[in-house]
Amino acid sequence: MFEAHIISLLVTLLTESMGMLIFSIAAGGIKCARSRNDIQKNVITALVVNVVTHTVFWYTLPLIKLDHVIRLYGYETLIVIIEGLAYRILCKIPLSNAIALSFLLNLVSFLIGIS
Repeated sequence: MFEAHIISLLVTLLTESMGMLIFSIAAGGIKCARSRNDIQKNVITALVVNVVTHTVFWYTLPLIKLDHVIRLYGYETLIVIIEGLAYRILCKIPLSNAIALSFLLNLVSFLIGIS
């Protein structure tokens, strides 16, 4: 189980940090990332937040006694909200963009992870 967690975490970190990098570079035009420091801060934020949410998700999901699909989608929804709020607060991304970005990054990471 530990090896699967590490592989899953690495896929998540690579996918979501690269997504944040692409967003931050592209978002320079919409004032979400104004400088190289903003871009670096956004990517580091994505990495740290994902280490925390992924680890909590991985080890607490099996403890909840609900149908697996309900647990999975419930957790994913909670993670999108938590990461979106972190991007809003720490990266200064407008809330609607932060939630949409979190959803997109998590969707891509999820789809890569299940393939």
